[in-house]
Amino acid sequence: MEFRVTTNSEQTRLAVDELLGSETFSRSEQLRSFLSWVCERTLSGHGKEINEYSLAVDALGKPADFSPGEDSSVRRTAYELRQKLQKYYEGEGREAVVRVELPKGSYTPRFVEVAATPKAPASQAPPLLAVPAPRKFTPLWILGAAVVVLAAVATVFAAKAFRVASPALDPVVREAWRPFVSPGSEVLISVGTSLHLIVRPYMTVVAEGLSKYPAPPELYSMFRTHRPLPPGVELSMHPVDNSVQMGHAQALAITATTLALAGAPYQILPERSTGAAALRGRNVILIADPQNSNMAAQRLEQTPLTLEFDERAQDVVVRERAGSRTTWVGKRGLDKRYTEVYGLVTVLPGEGEAAGPHRTVIFSGITSVGTHGAAEFFSRPDSLRALRDRFRSEGFSGFPSAYQVLVRCRSDDTLLLGTEYLAHRAIAR
Repeated sequence: MEFRVTTNSEQTRLAVDELLGSETFSRSEQLRSFLSWVCERTLSGHGKEINEYSLAVDALGKPADFSPGEDSSVRRTAYELRQKLQKYYEGEGREAVVRVELPKGSYTPRFVEVAATPKAPASQAPPLLAVPAPRKFTPLWILGAAVVVLAAVATVFAAKAFRVASPALDPVVREAWRPFVSPGSEVLISVGTSLHLIVRPYMTVVAEGLSKYPAPPELYSMFRTHRPLPPGVELSMHPVDNSVQMGHAQALAITATTLALAGAPYQILPERSTGAAALRGRNVILIADPQNSNMAAQRLEQTPLTLEFDERAQDVVVRERAGSRTTWVGKRGLDKRYTEVYGLVTVLPGEGEAAGPHRTVIFSGITSVGTHGAAEFFSRPDSLRALRDRFRSEGFSGFPSAYQVLVRCRSDDTLLLGTEYLAHRAIAR
């Protein structure tokens, strides 16, 4: 197919209407509002005037004191919109004559007319069949919606339905995840939780032993950004030791999906509910950072790579314990939000065992985005295949019984944008 920017406004408006009325966008009111506003402004000749502030206030209903430096919601929505547009044109809208694009780095849409590729003359040799592209995992942010259900159930789940409806697990993923996907694997997914103050209205009663505090005035406008708060209703706060960060929730979804594709039963529990005895003799996948997990802190004490606070950088970093003692520090943008972080995959013998069939895998990182990136890397066949080749070049027959992998993660605040291999360390053969 050939693409060219179209100037046919009538045809373009029809394409926008079909897009807004599609099944793909039917449950995305915010994305439809965003898309409708930028398209209308562009079609009316005001596309160059679109900026982050006007989008926030006029399209997303943000207050007049909205600050792009303090609120990245417009950038996050733009990113989600690009993903949704790609999904639409790969499926429901694949026959669309005019496509709407939102170029990266811009909030002004582009309207592209699709011209069908001319058919080859009959005298020409028949074209070669196209080779299907390698299967990719579903974009991981889509899986986030399943996390609430998974965490709430927190019980053993036999995934027979997945084996019928989902593609087979790639052999290299099965190899890297052995013994987690082996028969009788007894997998425990343990999630580190953060101690946080929950802020909400109508907090007339709290659990025994918990304190309650009045919320400071600056939290009211922040609360109203995404939540209703009637006039005169007060906000209160109380401590809760049960908070799961978004990146950790994404890692949980990836882990559960991988095990489900393999038909492996598993149990999900917060780390605070699992004592040392519960971890012995089991395969454990720990989704946590040393800052919010005793187990992660203890298991990473003796590994080549670890996460720790660096006084000089005044930030959490990944540090190598021996040799050059290389330190990897995350990068921040002008608004102090992270644009690049690091994820760490750690594969170790099972808890309390010097050797044996059981394993512990720890997904951790600089911010929960790094943890998300570590889990995504460890579930991608192409990444694992390249990692296995690296180990083989070092004399291993495949994946060692204990090792670590460091991945670089591009991020937009709390969203993972991409991951790439950076380094690895073999701990044992």
